[in-house]
Amino acid sequence: MERSLLEARLASDLLRQSHHHKWQTGSLEQLQELEARIQATAQQLEPHSPQSAILAARRRLALDDLAHQIARRAELPDDPLLVPDHLRTRTQHLESRILDAARELEPMEPQEVIARVTPLAHEHLSRQMELMLPDPADRLEAARRRLQRVSRRLEGLAAGPRPSQHQRIRQTSMALARLDRLEAQARHFAESHAALPHRGNTYEISASLQALESPRPHADRSLEHVFRHPARARQRLAASYQRDGESATLQHLAEDPAVFGRLRGWKIPLVGQTQDRGQALEAASGHAQRALEIHHQRSQLTGALDSARSYRKLQAQNRQLVQALPRRESLLSDLGRHMAGLELHEVEPLLCPGQGKLVEDLRQAELQFLEPLREASGKFLALQTGGVSQPEVHAKAQRIAALFQYAPRHILRRLTPPQMQGTLVAVAIARRVLKAVTRKVAV
Repeated sequence: MERSLLEARLASDLLRQSHHHKWQTGSLEQLQELEARIQATAQQLEPHSPQSAILAARRRLALDDLAHQIARRAELPDDPLLVPDHLRTRTQHLESRILDAARELEPMEPQEVIARVTPLAHEHLSRQMELMLPDPADRLEAARRRLQRVSRRLEGLAAGPRPSQHQRIRQTSMALARLDRLEAQARHFAESHAALPHRGNTYEISASLQALESPRPHADRSLEHVFRHPARARQRLAASYQRDGESATLQHLAEDPAVFGRLRGWKIPLVGQTQDRGQALEAASGHAQRALEIHHQRSQLTGALDSARSYRKLQAQNRQLVQALPRRESLLSDLGRHMAGLELHEVEPLLCPGQGKLVEDLRQAELQFLEPLREASGKFLALQTGGVSQPEVHAKAQRIAALFQYAPRHILRRLTPPQMQGTLVAVAIARRVLKAVTRKVAV
């Protein structure tokens, strides 16, 4: 078989193995078969040193993944300081992951790795731009210009000082605190939006607003029955609407309609109001009060409509900011990686104020998962080969598998490679035992 085909098969098998480990899929037989296939392919590539072939294949996969990330970075604006907040956040986190990957590949010269994979990123980016720029020459040139600017920026960042472990913990803590604030704001916006009339549905609010008549014509209909000179009263009302506003004018009309003109009927000293005057006052008060109610209803609905539109805009902005940040599980996984070698009492002073719940969650996760996994998984491989009975091995494997199934990802990231290897073997054995028991029960 040609060497290129062997290398492609080895890369595909390594990706499948990584997928099985990441998503906890595959039985022990499948994992063993895949491992045997990987070793056989590596033996064909490098008969005298198969592990070097595997390491070289893993490195090529890591370089290709780095190229993909750089191509994704080239799709974002060049300078994150000149873009909206959500794009700036997304850009900064993506750049941080690119620099981490480059420094893992070449701890001493990460900028050289970025320069080396830029041509691979050019291929990825040009394929992604195919729909926007159908012409191949235009597409290649546009991708080249973008990547040239981005690569120059990333190389400059990689050449700078590497953040310390404490700085990375602090940065991740700040990102978690910001995510908590954004999620709390999202809940507040959602609750406030739902408390509006019609639960903030702008179409229903608009329909209710349109169904309400205007208060001014309603008040004007009473003028013929209230004033001796309705035309003059109508002019004074119009002037008052413009000068004092609709609410104050309607209030004056309800309380003292005489300020807008002479009323019908008479007020006789020591006798009281004539029938016409009484009817005029009653008509003015009734119609003005109804017009005031309509005015207040319209004001409330208008305010609710403005608030609903404002909340929708704020919710959209908040959603963009939340989506720009990595997911909580990813941030917690990063925190676990940065905490490697440190205990919680060393990390706690680096966390942001108000993250007491995060500290408590980390402490509970350590007690419930980290310490038991460290103790059990590190000894499991020796236990398996130490002449211990199979039922005892199976019992230990099932306990480790249960811990592994429910352990948060940030806890798993703090396991050492031997502990992780023992855990994965135990999980595979536990699944094989469960499958065998299920088959017997079914029979």
